[in-house]
Amino acid sequence: MRTNRTTGLRWPPRPDALTPVLAGALAWALPALLLAFTVMLGTNFEPLHVERMSAGPVFVLGIAIIGATSGLATAVFCALLATLIFEFFFVAPLYAIEIDSARDLLPPALFMLSALVSGTVGGRLKEKSARLAQSNRQLESLLEMSRLLQAAPDVSAVRKVVIEALAAKLGLRLYLFGQHEGTVVALAGDTPGQPFDLARRVVTGPAFAQDGRYLAYRIEDSRSGAGALVADCGAAAGRHREILEALALMVGLALERAQLGSELAYAQAMAKTEELRSALLASVSINVRKPVAAIGETVERLRAPGAPRDARGTARALRDIASECDRIEQFSANLLELSRLETGVEGVAGQELAVGALLRTVIARKCARWPGREITLTQGEAEPWVLADAGLFDLALTNVLENALLYSDADTPVAVVCRSDDEDCVVEISDAGCGIPAHEQSWVFHRFYRVRREDQAPGGTGLGLAIAKTFAEAFGGSIALRSPLRDGKGTMVTIRLPLCNALQS
Repeated sequence: MRTNRTTGLRWPPRPDALTPVLAGALAWALPALLLAFTVMLGTNFEPLHVERMSAGPVFVLGIAIIGATSGLATAVFCALLATLIFEFFFVAPLYAIEIDSARDLLPPALFMLSALVSGTVGGRLKEKSARLAQSNRQLESLLEMSRLLQAAPDVSAVRKVVIEALAAKLGLRLYLFGQHEGTVVALAGDTPGQPFDLARRVVTGPAFAQDGRYLAYRIEDSRSGAGALVADCGAAAGRHREILEALALMVGLALERAQLGSELAYAQAMAKTEELRSALLASVSINVRKPVAAIGETVERLRAPGAPRDARGTARALRDIASECDRIEQFSANLLELSRLETGVEGVAGQELAVGALLRTVIARKCARWPGREITLTQGEAEPWVLADAGLFDLALTNVLENALLYSDADTPVAVVCRSDDEDCVVEISDAGCGIPAHEQSWVFHRFYRVRREDQAPGGTGLGLAIAKTFAEAFGGSIALRSPLRDGKGTMVTIRLPLCNALQS
């Protein structure tokens, strides 16, 4: 790029400097073409200029079209130019301009009248069309801004949308204010003093205020009190008044909706916490107080004067004490492992485990705990291996198997199936017990939830299936339940975990 030191002109000029020149050239191109066409039409068609005024209507029509398309100023200029051309080429004496009588002023007057009428009407129509186009653009902008505000999930997101997205869309600098303990505070970013003063004025006084380039609107918010939206509009403050007023209303609604959503979420969380606390207390009452009371009663019976001292009675009492201690230990282990699982998989280590061997260990332990119960294990030829935490997998299988034994009759078997299915290891534990009602099957995996039963069936802790579900999902698997199985009875719990070779691939 070179600069002429004398004129200060640059060559080649910058694109932004060429834009106004090109726009001006294009604005005059259409009137020039229309005027040239009018002259050609009046010159080439002989019947039109047999008489003195025969070519005049052609010029009047051309000037009217120019006025309607290009506005008043362009039409007046073209009317003057058309007058000179008409007098020079179409009125005798040709190639000279002479005005000898009032009749010679009639063509210029008609041309100018046509320019004034068509230019005025065309200008008004163009102005109205521009206003409609601007209104449409503002409406589209408001709809887009409304969508952005509705998508904001909380109060901080609403502030971010206003300060960043909406300000960029409008091309303005926006400031958002609220109240804290009766004092107007800026909700985001550094704010100069002048917007602060305007915000205080609209919060405590009129709903709108203007100070030079700044426009301020009150934000009505019934949850946290009135706020303010202040915009730095520069020299175009009057052009943005309507859209900023609508924006202030939308921001107020968005803030109120976000605060209501936050309060609703907090209330739901508190209700859930209270529900869990009540369930925990009820579960502790059943699974801790009752075993402790049973242990205390057994010890008192052994210590009572005159109590039988035979070895068989003492052994039976000790078995009862051990059983209740196992129940407390199982409940405590369930609570601790569930808390560990819910902290995330990062705190749980995985290792390669042979599922069949682990099942045989759990089944052997349960057979000793439930003497006389039939537990069958069906397994394929290949031993499936999974990546999981040994203690948690053992606890999940123990809980599911314990439920199957607890909620089925003593003379019915419990079946355990271990198989490979494509890239998953599948463990199915089924019983022939009372089953689970359909409307409660989606709830049994929640913590402390226990199926409501009319009979006097023994109750569990409400943690077993919740632990099994959390464990399976923590290691990329799933758990499902199907009930009834046959004749309106029976339940099958299916645990799926990815096989080790699937994880490696």
